Amino acid sequence: LNAIEAPAIEQEGRLPNSSERRAHPIAGDDPAAKQLVADLLNQFGFDVVDAGPLAEGRWFQKRTPAYCVPFNAKDLRLALGRVAHPFRK
Repeated sequence: LNAIEAPAIEQEGRLPNSSERRAHPIAGDDPAAKQLVADLLNQFGFDVVDAGPLAEGRWFQKRTPAYCVPFNAKDLRLALGRVAHPFRK
């Protein structure tokens, strides 16, 4: 949970399919661990955007465009795509 501020975890969770539901990125090399984290985030009221293997976590670290920004899932995917592949249209 490094790409969301602690108060947001308590205050910004929403029910599934809410238009205000925020997304959180995850990355990892262990599918079972990623599923566990995804399930927890869903229970907390957040959508999950799987950024891929652990190395892709660099795209949502501090001082990146996807770090602690309240994107929905669609916009988070776009933001991650822009930083990971800056020359893609």
